[in-house]
Amino acid sequence: MQIYQDIWINGVVKTKGVRDCESRYEPIQALCKKYKRPISVLDIGANLGYYSSRLSSEYGCTSVMVEGAPVYQKALSELIVQQNCRNKLILLGTHLDLKKVKEMSKCEHFDIVLALRVVHHFKEPFDAVIEAIVSLGDHIFFELPTASEDKVRAMGRVQKELADHSKVLSPYKFEKVGEYPIHVGSDMSPMYLVENPKTGISQPFMGSPRKIEHTIISTFDDKKMVKNDPLNRGVLENEWVPGINLLTYHSLNGLYPPRKVISEQIAKYPLPEGSPLTDIRPWNFILGGTSLTLIDHTSTTTSLGTQFRDNPRNCMANSALFINANIHPIHAMDYNREPEQTEVWLKQELAKLKKQKTQVHTERYTVSAIVSAYNAERFIHGRLQNLLNQTLFKKNQLEIIVVDSNSPQNERSIVESFMKYGHVVLIRTSERETVSRAWNRGVQMASGKYIINADADDRFSEYALEKMANELDSNPNIHAVYGDWQLTGTENDTLDSDQKRSAFHYPPFFPPMFFYFQTTSYAPLLRKDIFEKIGFYNDELEVFADREFMMRFSASGLKAKKLPHILGLHLEHPAGLKHLEGKTGAMEFTHLIDRFLAPEPFARLFGHDSVPDKGMLSQLYADLGSLGKSLFGIDNRPEARIFASEKLFAKALETDNRNVTALNNMGILSCLRGQQQQGLQLLERAVESGKEDQKSAIQANLDAGKRGSTVFDDYNWFEPENLNFQVQVRN
Repeated sequence: MQIYQDIWINGVVKTKGVRDCESRYEPIQALCKKYKRPISVLDIGANLGYYSSRLSSEYGCTSVMVEGAPVYQKALSELIVQQNCRNKLILLGTHLDLKKVKEMSKCEHFDIVLALRVVHHFKEPFDAVIEAIVSLGDHIFFELPTASEDKVRAMGRVQKELADHSKVLSPYKFEKVGEYPIHVGSDMSPMYLVENPKTGISQPFMGSPRKIEHTIISTFDDKKMVKNDPLNRGVLENEWVPGINLLTYHSLNGLYPPRKVISEQIAKYPLPEGSPLTDIRPWNFILGGTSLTLIDHTSTTTSLGTQFRDNPRNCMANSALFINANIHPIHAMDYNREPEQTEVWLKQELAKLKKQKTQVHTERYTVSAIVSAYNAERFIHGRLQNLLNQTLFKKNQLEIIVVDSNSPQNERSIVESFMKYGHVVLIRTSERETVSRAWNRGVQMASGKYIINADADDRFSEYALEKMANELDSNPNIHAVYGDWQLTGTENDTLDSDQKRSAFHYPPFFPPMFFYFQTTSYAPLLRKDIFEKIGFYNDELEVFADREFMMRFSASGLKAKKLPHILGLHLEHPAGLKHLEGKTGAMEFTHLIDRFLAPEPFARLFGHDSVPDKGMLSQLYADLGSLGKSLFGIDNRPEARIFASEKLFAKALETDNRNVTALNNMGILSCLRGQQQQGLQLLERAVESGKEDQKSAIQANLDAGKRGSTVFDDYNWFEPENLNFQVQVRN
């Protein structure tokens, strides 16, 4: 059988099709890169799913594939389950006609719509078809068949409709155009990108008799729905949930995810306390691949009985099927029942299913380990072997996701050699990207309930991941765990070797310490659901993305716990140090410090719900700056920690210019830097503001400064007043 599209599975083209899919993908990819938020894609005539699968894998898109041909439906169903991005894929088994497109456009909104060589399959007038497809979302890609195909005698009309369309952004006619470049292959035909920002939806779900006026505010950075709900709470603004309404899935013959999986997820869905039963109707759920999101649960006030009176057949059949896939639709229908009796019956059916205690986990694994690889050929074999040796892997509870960021080395073939063991996934990107973006790809593709970043040159102890996972299992109020590490200067070292090593003992979780170093270790184990709460890693950061994420984690009130175990082996090497101290690292660190020095996030790091008064806030800044003295010598980067202390002292004085701790210690640091004039001025101010029992110590500092001393022991450093936190990290 001749295939048109490439068969693309997990970053690898398994079978080459006759179409130049790569060239068509380029302008679509260029548009996806502009988005800084989760997006949804509609792929009309998905064929073998090349574009949807690749977009979901590389950009985390929620992709809705529509395919009417049974032969492709069967092939797609078999291909989807092999994709590492299957949790982001939806398959609808239907031929779209003009009526279905119009109905879908009333209740759905897609960021990108792919209509590649499909317009000529519609029987309706081309101008009406184009207009309807354009109304599905913000950006629509059209491609017309080549003139060599028999089916396109009338395609001149279609091309004219598109070329004359008032909303055409850029027609692709065998050349590169604007900011969306395309390399034209031998089979390429005119390709058009229509930009038509969709501003709202007019129905809550397909086939609904009720009209609504919900406004959609969509940018590359954010997407919200604003709805007028005067009967309940007035005007509401909600984050848009990528995906489709569950009733759209039902109405258009949804094939993937399987209905049984969906029904069981609904049955175990944690409804808010006091939430009415009506919430479990299918149109109150958004399907985002294998995930479900309940919407409008607090504004549902119409009784179930009223809905049954309006349309008992559809409401009852749909609700019953999605609550319990084992209920036969005919058995679910009893038109003689009173609405109240029907509601009781529906509750009973739901209770029966829950008693079965069948649980379908969207998390197939306990832990997903994400390995980012670029120029890591010499490390990758040892890294993967170390993960295979994990006790969790031997119990089939560990998933390994390798993100190859278009590395020029041979990591790919090494990873593929490990795939025979199972539970190993490879994602190779088309270009190099930051390590934080690679982490985000891994998180989006992960099937584990816990996530850990497994750097290619680091190693875990055999029981590390199981110990950390067990701790999270037994402590639902803890969101991350970490432990101690050994440090080595030998590449591909192992924990049982005779190499000379030191140990790095991390302190108990105390978020303000993030100003000085990554206190939750090189690789904390994180609950996957925290990414839904606080967002992903900042993929614009090249050096401090992990620190920024954990500071955001802490400022959000999430908790981590230190385990008293050596959990891993970290490679210290000059290249890593140079990376931290380079221009990019210095700039990122400065911006990070400045951001969390702001009173509100700073107070949250200390666990305060509100900003303290100026006196207390100033002393918190000063005490944390004073704490830095014990950290100046913990590694080969004292300058970064001295810099953090100076920033903290400066902020303390900005808040209260008479803070004695900040004046004294900032004066000492200035003198040690050889900036005697500035240091002496600060120390003189400290004498004026200090208490009587402090003045003799400050005067001694003044005398040492006047002598030009640059010896730390010649000065009296003021310890924190309110922080009793001892740090002894290295031995």
